[in-house]
Amino acid sequence: MKILSSLLLVILGLFLNAHIASAQGVNNFVINNFKASYVIDNDAVGGSLLTTETIDLTYSAQNRGILRAIPEEHRGYSTKLDVRSVERDGKKEPFTTYSDNGNIVLKIGDPDVYITGRHSYKIVYYQERIMRLDDSREFYWDINGTGWSQPFESVIAEVSFKNKQLKPLSPYCFTGSLGSKEQACSISEVDNKIVFTSKRILKPGENMTLSVQVNGGVFSKPGVADVIKDNIGNIVGLLPGLVLAGYAVVLWHRNGRDYKGRGVIVTEYQPPEDLSPAEVGMLADYKVNTRDLSATLIDLAVRGYIRLHETEKRILGFKSRSYEVEIIKIASPGELKPHEASLIDGIFEDQVLGSRVAMNSLDKTKMHNAVNDSRENIEKNLVNTYGLLEKRANSMSKWFIIAGSILFFIAFFVFQLSVGLGIGLIVSGLAFLGLGLVMPRRSPEGVEIYERIKGLELYMNTAEKDRLKMLQGVDRPYAEPSKTVELFEKLLPYAVALGVEKSWAKQFDGILTDLPSWYESNSASTFNVAYLASGITSATSSFSKSFESNSGSSGSSGSSGGGGGGGGGGGW
Repeated sequence: MKILSSLLLVILGLFLNAHIASAQGVNNFVINNFKASYVIDNDAVGGSLLTTETIDLTYSAQNRGILRAIPEEHRGYSTKLDVRSVERDGKKEPFTTYSDNGNIVLKIGDPDVYITGRHSYKIVYYQERIMRLDDSREFYWDINGTGWSQPFESVIAEVSFKNKQLKPLSPYCFTGSLGSKEQACSISEVDNKIVFTSKRILKPGENMTLSVQVNGGVFSKPGVADVIKDNIGNIVGLLPGLVLAGYAVVLWHRNGRDYKGRGVIVTEYQPPEDLSPAEVGMLADYKVNTRDLSATLIDLAVRGYIRLHETEKRILGFKSRSYEVEIIKIASPGELKPHEASLIDGIFEDQVLGSRVAMNSLDKTKMHNAVNDSRENIEKNLVNTYGLLEKRANSMSKWFIIAGSILFFIAFFVFQLSVGLGIGLIVSGLAFLGLGLVMPRRSPEGVEIYERIKGLELYMNTAEKDRLKMLQGVDRPYAEPSKTVELFEKLLPYAVALGVEKSWAKQFDGILTDLPSWYESNSASTFNVAYLASGITSATSSFSKSFESNSGSSGSSGSSGGGGGGGGGGGW
């Protein structure tokens, strides 16, 4: 997972660098005049538009040519952009295209030819779905666009209608940066064309937007069939990803769906034989979390291998607790389970009687390795030694997560070629990742033990008044054991692993009259169960933070911009 994370970070860096590079370009020129001629017709769904852009500019240094970015969509629909011709100084000019951030970018010029001085570019392209078709029939269009780093000495636009039945109404225009309501532009009518002219130089990032409403004629709205037709490539591209996602579901259904148990939880008074608190915690939720590891430390303390020391300080009226762990018994080889031995090795540099280590000063590298070893050993025990987690499902879970990460990795590159295929791969990646997380399953024996764990949790988490009701019921559980200090200590680590230590401690009010021998504190002037419960919870939280920090483990309405068209450009 670390390798995959690193790869994703590298990809993100390359992605950002590529976009920054494409956005910068060469900016050593001035646009003397930007003129756009728009011919509108109602012969296509949403209207059609033939645009002729004439860009007169002056280079102040050597360049190969210009970039012209034209948006691919208008109000959520593809405009079916079709570039008809590109010229420079009246002659055909070579160009290539690529997609970038929702635009088709025309890279105009010869990579082997440098030019300078004054030149004139002419770009002709066709689009559809260009009309606003809500309450009005409006052509609302950005002319030069806000994506330029060059100033415009003059911007002119001409609007005409191929179908003479279409009559223009209420033309208006805006100038300035995105959102500006400035109207530094004039409107006139010349030869049945509406002409819009800027009244001042437009700075880099400034645009002129025009609006013309139309009375007469019919502009049909895109329907469902049109949307499907527009996106047929993306729809087809989705299919492989959906098939992969379906395959992941089938595999999970065969190998990861939990077996059914009895369905009835019966109160249990003892933990499952041979299972440590951490193993019980993992069998309960399929995870070895920091609470399970904290429960291991408390269990080792209860069993007499270590002693926990609490130091309480008051700073500005607020309590602050810190903890140390002391070795009071050296375990013989094989006496501890592997995950228990790993934690001891991770905490103590040298295992000598009387050694004390502050939990907030652990060696990060050593503790990181110890935490990972403990988690692996707990999982191995449940899978291989006890057979409570199925080996095949556990292995498939890891492969599912790897496969999901790889699909995300591939989707990043595929997105540049096909949005539909990219989305499909993301869907399949999510399916593999999500199902990989829930793929591990308990064996039939594991389900039986799990239900016993839930019964033990029920016992430790049931308040005294509720327990009396249970004992008086027809389906009362077997007689529970007498509450003793030994019983409290024996089950406390399991209560911590299951998150019910407070409830368990409250049941011993009046029985526990002093701190256990394995827990020392400098602040317990008078003992009560509430204090002990608070201390255990605080210790668990403190241990968990230590493990987390060492485990490596989102007159009109309108303005300049916001219309169709526009885009931006630059040099190269």
